[in-house]
Amino acid sequence: MAANSQTGDGKDPNDPIDPIDTSGFETGASTSGDPEKIDTSGFETGASTSGTPQKMYTVKKGDSLSKIAKEFYGDMKEWKKIYEANRDQIKDPNLIQIGQELVIPE
Repeated sequence: MAANSQTGDGKDPNDPIDPIDTSGFETGASTSGDPEKIDTSGFETGASTSGTPQKMYTVKKGDSLSKIAKEFYGDMKEWKKIYEANRDQIKDPNLIQIGQELVIPE
């Protein structure tokens, strides 16, 4: 019996995607030719305030926050420093993803 190559909506997944009509959307781009200035005074750059560049670490297979803490601080119990510095991308400290770029605080 041949496998059905259609998706649940009845379309063949190998068919090209229909173009999207974007005529009703504004792009926000300036049409005057002059670049728009954006006020960034309320944003943090993520740069270290001490003047030294931040250390970064790319998560590898088998890593955990405690293993990374042991590598950088010599103490597995310091994993909370790394977690707190990366809370924007780590929702569960037990679940870090291979390839994640983590800030390693001083």
